[in-house]
Amino acid sequence: MNVFITFEAMKKYTLLFIALFIVSCSSDEAVTKECLVCNSIEGNENIDVTSEEIKDFCVGIVGVDPDTGETVTITRELIDSYVKIFNAFGGDCKVQ
Repeated sequence: MNVFITFEAMKKYTLLFIALFIVSCSSDEAVTKECLVCNSIEGNENIDVTSEEIKDFCVGIVGVDPDTGETVTITRELIDSYVKIFNAFGGDCKVQ
């Protein structure tokens, strides 16, 4: 596995995180959210994302992919993928 390619992909998706948070709308619905929660990514040189940047990365958030211009809705499968990637790089992440 080429770590450089994976790291570059993570950097690319960092922009997606930021774009999604900027254009996302919050809702006052009383539903349980499934969100990406990481306890130990701060200071990890392999992960170029902070806990603050992912605090609202939840199922159902809608935003625009800055690379393609497409509207993207965050799914549980996408969050599960990020959990695997961040944990592979030494994070302590889960869906909560």
